[in-house]
Amino acid sequence: MGKKQLISGIVMSLAMTMTHAQNAPVAKTKAQAPPAKPATTSSSKPAQSTAGAAKAMPLPNSVAGVKDSYDTWVKPLYPTAKGTEKTITQVEHFPYHEMKFEPPAKVDPVSKDQYSFVSPEDAFTARMSSMMNLDYDGWLGSWDKKAQQYLNAMAEHPEFSKESRMKQWKNILSAARPTMVRKITSGEYTIISYKLITAQGKELQPFELPATFHQVGGLWYGTEDLRTDPLLAYMPWSSGKSQEEVDVRPLSQSVIPAKGAQ
Repeated sequence: MGKKQLISGIVMSLAMTMTHAQNAPVAKTKAQAPPAKPATTSSSKPAQSTAGAAKAMPLPNSVAGVKDSYDTWVKPLYPTAKGTEKTITQVEHFPYHEMKFEPPAKVDPVSKDQYSFVSPEDAFTARMSSMMNLDYDGWLGSWDKKAQQYLNAMAEHPEFSKESRMKQWKNILSAARPTMVRKITSGEYTIISYKLITAQGKELQPFELPATFHQVGGLWYGTEDLRTDPLLAYMPWSSGKSQEEVDVRPLSQSVIPAKGAQ
């Protein structure tokens, strides 16, 4: 297994929580032609219609005799001045409490009858032990119900199937041991940040991996609740990045009237 493939396997199998439109001018519809004047005979009497008694539907902007310079209702019925780009800024803070394990705590596997979920550290040990024991059901049981549904859905894809995961666990965890580096607390969630370290003390990867837990019925289980949370997206305790600016609805993805249609 190459180093690049190994790192990919680590992120897919262990982290689990670690996924423009162009400016579109307003569509223009073909303008409807004004109703044709009724044909007349040489005696100026109106000709009989051959299209039946149905009357043509008036355009929305000509209802009740109201006329304006627009011949379709795609363009605004009221003229506007040229628009200007503006921004409203909302600042959100995601506070967290960080503690380091001193020294870092290596996890050795325990048997299935010793899996415990009394604390986040116990829950982490139980999950990693199930992986080192190639105990897929024990691993799945270390997650909350919502996460189990998500993981079962992922297992429909070959790269995340039971067999693929167990193969990855065997290849990776036979060469290194999970080692707890930090404990992060934010609200109801606790994140165990860890590395994979060989018996010779070498790190398999230069970055830390997160495992997120929360309490369910007084016990701690893994959760995917923070999968898209900024704390896991940026992992400031490891990356050193503590601030990020994001355009929520950038103008590049907004439908702005084409030039001349204000």
